[in-house]
Amino acid sequence: NAGLQTVDIREGEEASVSLTHDSGETTLLDALAAVQSRLPAVAGATVRGRVLGADARPVKGAMVRLSPVSGGTARAAVTDASGLYEMAGVSPGTYRARVSKTGLGEVEYGQQRPLDSGREIVVSRDQHVRGIDITMPRPGVIAGTVVDAWGDPVEGLSIEAWQSTYRDGRRSLASPAGSRPRRTDDRGR
Repeated sequence: NAGLQTVDIREGEEASVSLTHDSGETTLLDALAAVQSRLPAVAGATVRGRVLGADARPVKGAMVRLSPVSGGTARAAVTDASGLYEMAGVSPGTYRARVSKTGLGEVEYGQQRPLDSGREIVVSRDQHVRGIDITMPRPGVIAGTVVDAWGDPVEGLSIEAWQSTYRDGRRSLASPAGSRPRRTDDRGR
């Protein structure tokens, strides 16, 4: 292939890859999945699972982050068209897996309710951890009208939603995925 380049990366090294793509037929996610599938086998444990939507359909293009509970290196992977992801070369330790995708909420592996913490994942040396499957929550909408003390709509007011979440086992406030500040219109909406 024209423009094909091979880069050798030794164990323990990190690499950054820049992709340029001229064809409209393949998305960046497809290109990333192709790069991931061609990477050589890496020593260490593997963590694998699937991300599904609230409707039980695979979620393509979700970002799965595997974060160590204390110290260590975080890992990330993008789900393919079947909602599958895999991370190779994972060091032994205790981790939390968190999934996000624009337009959907964020959720940790094993999280039962919005304010709950997810389950920890214990990874042993050279272990193949499977079944770290995560179902994304159903997206929600906040709607309403802002009025003043006389019941008149308030125009130009900045409105922002905040969500109480757990990150690495700690509760914090964050802007929900896909959410951004909005200004009310002339009807206070």
